[in-house]
Amino acid sequence: MVVPNASGRIIAEALLDNGGGDLFDYKFFCFGGDPRLIQFDAQRFSGHRRELFTPDWRRINTYRLIYPPVGRDVPRPDNLAEMLDCARRLSRGFVFVRVDLYSVSGRTIFGEVTWYPEGGWGRFEPIDAEHALGAALRLPSRTA
Repeated sequence: MVVPNASGRIIAEALLDNGGGDLFDYKFFCFGGDPRLIQFDAQRFSGHRRELFTPDWRRINTYRLIYPPVGRDVPRPDNLAEMLDCARRLSRGFVFVRVDLYSVSGRTIFGEVTWYPEGGWGRFEPIDAEHALGAALRLPSRTA
C-alpha cells in the first residue's frame, strides 16, 4: 500500500506474501494480558470464513460469529506459542484488547490492536458465548 502523507513523502508497507496462498489472520481476544480466544479468519477477500479456537488450538464449535466456518481442518500454526507470547506482552495492562497477528512463513507479524472489535457491534452466538466472554472481563473498581 502506498499512501501520500502531509509531508509529501510516500510510505510503503512490505507485501505480506505467504507463498501465493491465503494470508490468515489470527486475532487474540485478551483479557488482562491473558489470551482467552483466538479468531481465525481466512479468505478475507474471496468469501470470508471464520473459526474460533482456544489458546491450546481446540476448535470452539459452540460459539459462532456472522461469517461461515472454514469447512476444513485448520492446522495449528507452528509459531502459535510465539504468537501467544506476543499477544500476552502487547495486551499486558489492558482490561481488554484484541491483538491481531499474521503467521508468514513461520514468522509472527504484527497486524494491529483494537479495543472495539467490529466497532463494538460484533456478536457471538449463542448468548451463552457472550456471557462467557463477558465473565472474563475484570473492570477496575471505582474509587470515590
